[in-house]
Amino acid sequence: MNRNASFMKGLLPLTVLFLSIISFVFSVNAQQKFNIQIDSIDRTVYKNFLGIPKTVDFILSWRVLEMQDGKYIDTDLNKLKNYEVMYTEGDSTFAQASTIRVGQLDSCKIEGLKVGKKYFFRVQAVDENNQIYQSQVAWQQPGRQVNLSSTIDQDEQTSWLWYLPVSGRFPLTLLGYGKVFDKSTFLGKMAFHAIWWFLLFGILTISYNFFHLTLSKIFPFTPWNLKSIITPLNYEAQFQQRKDSKFFGEGGIIIRWQKVIESVEKLFEKTPRMEGDKSIDIDKLRIESATFWRDVGQKKIKQLEDDIKEFRKYPTGRIIGAGLSNHETNGFKFMEASEEVDRAIENRALMELEQLKGKTKIEWLWNLSATAPLIGLFGTVTGISMAFQRLAAQSERGIVDTAAKISELAGGINEALWTTIFGLSVGIILVMFYYLFKNKLDWIYSKWEQIYVDVSEKL
Repeated sequence: MNRNASFMKGLLPLTVLFLSIISFVFSVNAQQKFNIQIDSIDRTVYKNFLGIPKTVDFILSWRVLEMQDGKYIDTDLNKLKNYEVMYTEGDSTFAQASTIRVGQLDSCKIEGLKVGKKYFFRVQAVDENNQIYQSQVAWQQPGRQVNLSSTIDQDEQTSWLWYLPVSGRFPLTLLGYGKVFDKSTFLGKMAFHAIWWFLLFGILTISYNFFHLTLSKIFPFTPWNLKSIITPLNYEAQFQQRKDSKFFGEGGIIIRWQKVIESVEKLFEKTPRMEGDKSIDIDKLRIESATFWRDVGQKKIKQLEDDIKEFRKYPTGRIIGAGLSNHETNGFKFMEASEEVDRAIENRALMELEQLKGKTKIEWLWNLSATAPLIGLFGTVTGISMAFQRLAAQSERGIVDTAAKISELAGGINEALWTTIFGLSVGIILVMFYYLFKNKLDWIYSKWEQIYVDVSEKL
C-alpha cells in the first residue's frame, strides 16, 4: 500500500511537467508565422471657402513581421502577397467592408471620405500556402487621435455645429487652431463662444456707428468728392470740402442770420445819448429795437425758419432751428436775447448728442471691449485648473514619468491661454473702434458749438 502511494506521489510531478510541455508546444504552434502591423494613418482634410471641413483622404502604411526564435522581427514585404485594405464606416465587424487591392505595395490611399465619421481599417494578405493573415483593426475619426489597437474608443465626435460661423470654434478653425477648441474644457468652450459672440455683436454695433455717424447725416453736405474720399478721418477737411452753400454759404441760413443780428447792432450806434453823458439812452434803445423787430427783424427770422425746414432732417438743422425759433420769440428783448438763444441751442445740441449715442449704442462697444478679456481670463483659469486636475489624476494612477507630466501640464496650459489671447484680441479691436467713434462724436459736438458761437456772439 505504501509502495503504491509513493508511486502516485512520484507520478504527479511528471504528469504536470508533461502537460506543461504540451501546452507550451501548442501555444508556440498557435502563434502565426507572420503578422501585419499598421504603422501610420495620415490624413488630409479638405475644407470649403468658409473653412468648414467637407472631405478627408487617408493614407495607410504597414509592414510585415515574421516569427523567429519566439519573437516577431521585420521581414520582407514580398513574403506575403495580394495585399488588400478593408475599410468601413462605423462598423468594426467589417460586415459590409469596402476593399482595395494594392498588390505588393506597403501603403494605400483612400480618397473622398466624409468628415465627422469614424472609419475602421484592416490590412490582409496570404502566404505561399494561401493562408490568410490580417492586421489588427485600426480606426480614425477626423479631429480625433489615431488608435492602432483593436480596442475601440467611444469618444464623442466633433459636432458639426462647431463649424457654423456663430460658433466659437469658427474663428479658431480659420486660423488653423480648431483642435484648441476641441481639447478645451466645457467652460473653455463657453468662453470661446461668448467672446466670439461679443465680437459679432461688436461688429454689428460698429456698422450702426458707421451708418448713423456719417457726417453727411449730421451736417448738410454735398455729395462725396475725391478729396473727401482720400481723407475719411480728417473730419474738418471733409466739412470744409462738402458743406452745403445753402446752409453755410454766403447766401445761406447761417450768414443771413448773422446779418439780421448785425442790423440790430447798428441800432446801438444810432441810438441818442443821454444829455450831458456819453451813455446810451436805454429806454429809447428798447423802443427802437422793438420797432425794428416788429417791422423788419421778425419777418426775416420767420423767413429763415421757413428756409431751414428742408434741413431739419439733419441734427445741425434742428439745432439752428431751435435757436431761430427762440430768437423769433425773444428778439425784441435785445438785452436778454443772447442768453435765451444760447440756452435753446445748447439744450438742443445736448439732446441731439444723446440721441446719436442712443442710436449708435457706442457705450456697448466699451462694455464689450472691457468684458471680453475678463471672459478670456475666466476660460484660462478654468483650463489651468483642469490641467492640474489631470496631473493629479496621473499621480493617483501611479504615473511617475516627469516628462509625461510636464507635457500634459504644458499642453493644458497652452490650450487654456488661448481664451485669454482670443479675449484680449477682441477687446483691443473693439476698444479701438470705441475711441474712433467717441472722438468723432466729440468733434461733431465741438463743431456744433463753433457754429452757434459764431452766430450768438453777435447777439
